[in-house]
Amino acid sequence: MGIISDEYLKNRIEEISEEFLEMKKLLEPEPLFDKRKLKRLITSIDRLQITLDHLPPLESSWLGKREIVEDERNNPVKWLSEDYLEDLRILENCLNNVKSRADRALEFFTGSKGGRPKDLALEYFIKRMALLWEGTKGKKPSKIYPTDSGSKNDFLDWVYERLENLGHPHLSKESLAKYIQRTLPQ
Repeated sequence: MGIISDEYLKNRIEEISEEFLEMKKLLEPEPLFDKRKLKRLITSIDRLQITLDHLPPLESSWLGKREIVEDERNNPVKWLSEDYLEDLRILENCLNNVKSRADRALEFFTGSKGGRPKDLALEYFIKRMALLWEGTKGKKPSKIYPTDSGSKNDFLDWVYERLENLGHPHLSKESLAKYIQRTLPQ
C-alpha cells in the first residue's frame, strides 16, 4: 500500500467536513412531532362541533342554524343572512378537513417508537471517515469502546477531534463511540 501524503489527507478531510456541514444544513431536524398537540386539536374540534350542534334555540338563531323572529322581549333576532349560513357551512367543512388530516397524521405516526431521529449527516460523516481511515492506515477502524482501564480507540479519537473542529454540538466521546458502533458494518 502506498503512502498517502499529508496534503491529500488534509484535502480529503476538508472535503468530507464540508459535505457533512452541508448535509447538516439540509437535514436540519424539524421540531419533534407532538402527538399530544394533535390529539388536543382533534378533541377541541369535536367539542366545538358538539357545542355548535347543541346550542339553545336563541343562540342557534344567532349562528343562523334556526330562525327565531322574536325573542321573549319581542325584539327581532334574525342575526345572520344566507351569506353567513354559507360561511358556517364552510367553517364546518374546514373543521372536518382539519380533523381528518389530524387523524391521518396520527395514524401515520402510530407505529413510531418515538425517540431521537437518526442523524444521517453524522452517519455519512462516520462512513466517509472510516473509508479514509482504512485507505490511510490499511486497516478497518475499531468499533471497541474505550474503557476506564485505559484501552484506546484511535479511530474514535480521530473522528471526535474532527467533529470538535467542526463545532458539532455537544457530542460526548461515549455517544460518538456508540454511534460509530451502530453505523459501521460488522
